[in-house]
Amino acid sequence: MIEFTAYCPARHLGQIIELEKELWPGKTSSEIRKIFEWKYPKTTNLVNGFVALDGERVVGFRGFFIQDYVHNGNVFPISVLGDAVVHPNYQRRGIFSNLTKKALEYYSSSPMKYILGLSSNAKSSPGNLKLGWIPFLQKGYRIRISLMNIVFGFLRKKSKVSLDGYEIEIIGLNGMNSIAHELDGFCQSIDGKNGISLRRDTHYWTWRFARPDWQTSFAVMRKDGKINGFVALLPEKRKGIDIIRILDVAVKDSSLFPTLFKAARRMTKAWCYFILSTSGIPDAVLRDSFPIIRRSKTHTPSDFYLIKSLVNDDVTKIGKELIINYSNID
Repeated sequence: MIEFTAYCPARHLGQIIELEKELWPGKTSSEIRKIFEWKYPKTTNLVNGFVALDGERVVGFRGFFIQDYVHNGNVFPISVLGDAVVHPNYQRRGIFSNLTKKALEYYSSSPMKYILGLSSNAKSSPGNLKLGWIPFLQKGYRIRISLMNIVFGFLRKKSKVSLDGYEIEIIGLNGMNSIAHELDGFCQSIDGKNGISLRRDTHYWTWRFARPDWQTSFAVMRKDGKINGFVALLPEKRKGIDIIRILDVAVKDSSLFPTLFKAARRMTKAWCYFILSTSGIPDAVLRDSFPIIRRSKTHTPSDFYLIKSLVNDDVTKIGKELIINYSNID
């Protein structure tokens, strides 16, 4: 008989790593362990994962990222669907559905209001729809190809520039602890003012970008010593080309974004820059800096972000108020 229960790293993590190996080609067990320990920390107040057990054998896992969101000063937890894996010999036995139902039962009696699906795919979306998630926002991203970096990128070595009266500095992850509290204060004046958005507090800054296999840096904009904006930059290689994904962004005023992004390009050497079209920056501003838009035209559920309400709210209305300035945590 299969038992469904809360995830306990000490009891279950080793077996989950073995289940996950096929989904993480090129990564060792040690690397997967570090990533999982980052993704699903022991310190969360709410359970962040559930396992299916056949005796003591882990045959399935469903993880959840639990983060604080804020709207008009009210802070509340929202969960985001994370890893989901079932042992090949146990598939088509309802384990995925029962793991999710176990989680919904638990979260329904907690302060949790909504569960989001931000990286759903064609394989998982049908199952999520059957369990009550609905599409609420089409996925999309904008692209900027930098011809200057293609030609002169090898010369880009500056870590600080002055532009339009602002000082913009690149700070590595090792410098995050020194400015996390300052970023917390800056985001407190922005988050939740124009919709339901992440509460980017000190914990967020010291956890979100500390994923073991990321090398995130931050372009921080200041004037008279005070932060006026930032972008979180993740360098990657795709097909041998240097790209940068913008993982997070906030500016005191949206009109500052072009200056901030221009400065970031001057200090980095990527050929392409990617940003989510749902970044929280108005599209009229965003498209000037990122003129190319990419959206799937198949209009299947996997082309949309998904939401499930655990309360009696109108999720269509809530979906319109959500600011999804990041996705694809994994």
